Amino acid sequence: MRRLPPDQARIDVELDRIIRQTNLAGGIVFAWLDEWFKRNWMYFDLERPAINTPQWLNTLDAEEHYGPIATDPQGDPPLCSAEAKAMPAVPGAPGLLGEATPAGVQLAWKTEGQTRVLLFDVHPTAGDECRVTLKGTKGQLLVNSGYRPFKPQVVGKQTYRLYDPHATPVPVAPLVPYVTLPNIRRLGRDGTVYPAETDEPGQLRGGGAEDPASRDLTEDFCTAGGWTHLSVPWTPLNVTDPSSHQVQDGRPSADRQDHTLRIEGIGGCVHSEVLASPAHAGMTQPTVIRCLRP
Repeated sequence: MRRLPPDQARIDVELDRIIRQTNLAGGIVFAWLDEWFKRNWMYFDLERPAINTPQWLNTLDAEEHYGPIATDPQGDPPLCSAEAKAMPAVPGAPGLLGEATPAGVQLAWKTEGQTRVLLFDVHPTAGDECRVTLKGTKGQLLVNSGYRPFKPQVVGKQTYRLYDPHATPVPVAPLVPYVTLPNIRRLGRDGTVYPAETDEPGQLRGGGAEDPASRDLTEDFCTAGGWTHLSVPWTPLNVTDPSSHQVQDGRPSADRQDHTLRIEGIGGCVHSEVLASPAHAGMTQPTVIRCLRP
């Protein structure tokens, strides 16, 4: 769960109060500042090359957000802010504004609140590998079933979602939710069964315009003042290192020990209506969004 820095600070104060009331010796704040160089066990396989982890912010990585004092990236505009509306235009996509930040892809466009579908062409082999659908205050990111990094694996009666280094998009494959498994099924010493817990980072939360002085990091997009502004983290798009343009590539190759592929940019486009068919009938071809830093 992502928490706002003020929430974390209030929790720390309450814990300190409890420690004092119970006459314990004291406590230590585990992390005072957010630390981008850290890696979380659930997502470190998706941060490659690992040496470049400090060069970008993985918003899904809890280890990088423990501090009650946040270290937000520069150039990451608040949702539906004046800064967002001043982003550069995307070449070949009239009305679409966008740029890359250390935290992800920022896209903004004028809208009247109807359903919006965004397609992202991340890998060169299978067309649009990711799709984002926004409607009202809810949204969802889906990924090509062959390209999901945590694939379901059935063992007996249990289903696990383990990292698959060979994840590669499959042509004409269905789009499925991006799901992770933070906690596997466990059995306590007393026989208590603790069921597995899944999480879907692809479930997107919308809202109104952000107050720049009080960022809400749990919101992924907003609709306000006739505009929609979407912030897509790098990891659900299978970008393993935006600083060097690396994306997940599970194809067997002796020169791809990191299972990554360098790309020039991400193709994408915005549509006002829900997709008419799996073949995207009647829709324009995606325009290339140079959303990765050179």
